[in-house]
Amino acid sequence: MGAAASSRWLGVAVALCLTGACGSASSKRDAQTPKVSATTSSFTTSTQHPETSTALTAAVPDALPRFVVASVDAPPAIDGRTLIALDRRTGRQIPLVSPANPPPSLSDDPWSLSGFDVSPDGRSVAFGVVSDYSGRSSRASPTTAAAIYFEPIDGSAAAKRMVVIGGPSPTVAVERFSPDGRWLLGAAEKWTAWPVGGGAPIVSDVYSPYGDAGVQWSPDSTRIAFGEHHERDSGTFTSMLRFDAAHRTLTRTQASTHSATIAGTDPWFSADGVLHVIANPVAISSGPGDVDSSFRWGLSPNLTWWNTATGPQNAQPLPVRNPSGVTHVAW
Repeated sequence: MGAAASSRWLGVAVALCLTGACGSASSKRDAQTPKVSATTSSFTTSTQHPETSTALTAAVPDALPRFVVASVDAPPAIDGRTLIALDRRTGRQIPLVSPANPPPSLSDDPWSLSGFDVSPDGRSVAFGVVSDYSGRSSRASPTTAAAIYFEPIDGSAAAKRMVVIGGPSPTVAVERFSPDGRWLLGAAEKWTAWPVGGGAPIVSDVYSPYGDAGVQWSPDSTRIAFGEHHERDSGTFTSMLRFDAAHRTLTRTQASTHSATIAGTDPWFSADGVLHVIANPVAISSGPGDVDSSFRWGLSPNLTWWNTATGPQNAQPLPVRNPSGVTHVAW
C-alpha cells in the first residue's frame, strides 16, 4: 500500500473470534464464553467516494445479492416514508412503500417507517411502521399504531401485516432477520425476536438502546452484536446478546472473554465468525449498512460493496442507478 493510501487511514477494525462462531462445528456446539483469538487489525477508509477507475474497480462477484433495498429521504420523498428496491440485473427501481402507496390497515394517524431488512433468501422485505402519535393521545386503535409488515422484494404483491404491537404506547423497530431465516429481531422497548412463521415472540430482559449503532447476527444465529451510543459526548461501544431458540432466551452476554463490551461500533461478522467493529468515529459513515446472507459481502449506505473479512477500505461502487437521499440500505 502506497503512502497516498496510508495517509487516508481513518478507521480501526477490531477482529474478535467468538468461540462458537469460528473454527470447527464441534467448537460451535461446545461454546459458552466468547474469546478473543485475533489481534487488532487496521483498515483504511476514505472520506471520498471510492475510486471508480477501471484499474482500481474490482469485478462485481456474481454471488452479490440481486436486490438492494433502500430508504430514501430526498425530494420529492422528503418525509422518510419511502422504501424502494433496486434490481441490479434490470436496473429497475421498484417502489415498495411511500405516502402514495402506504401499507394496508394503517390508522388515520401520520405514520413513519421504523427499520427494515431483507430475508436471507432475498425474496422478502420486513419493515416496521409506527404511528407518529402512538406515544401521545393517538386517535389510532392500539392494534394499528405499531406493526411489522412483510412484502415481496420485487413488488409483485402488496405488503401484509404480520405482527401487531399492542399496549398504551406501542412502538417497534425492525432490525435483522436471523441467518437461518426463522426469526426477525427488533425492538419493542426491549429486544425481541419474532418467529417468522408466526407464534409467540422471545422477549429479552435487555432494553434496546436509543439510536442503536448497527445490529448484526453471528453466522450461526446464536449471537447478536449491537452498537450503542447513548449521548452526544459519550463513547461508542458494542454489546452482545446470546440467542437460544430452544430455551427461548435472549440475554446479554460477554462481548469478549475479558469484557462485557467492546470499544467501537457498527459491528459486522465475516463468514468465519469473526466480529469486526469500527473504532474511530470519523470512519463510521463508511461502515456496514448490511452484510449479505453468506457473510462475505458488506454493503454501505453510499451503495458501495466490500469484503467482510477485510472491511470497507477497498469498497467499490455497486453498479446500480443510485437514487439521491439514501439513508439506510439492506440486501
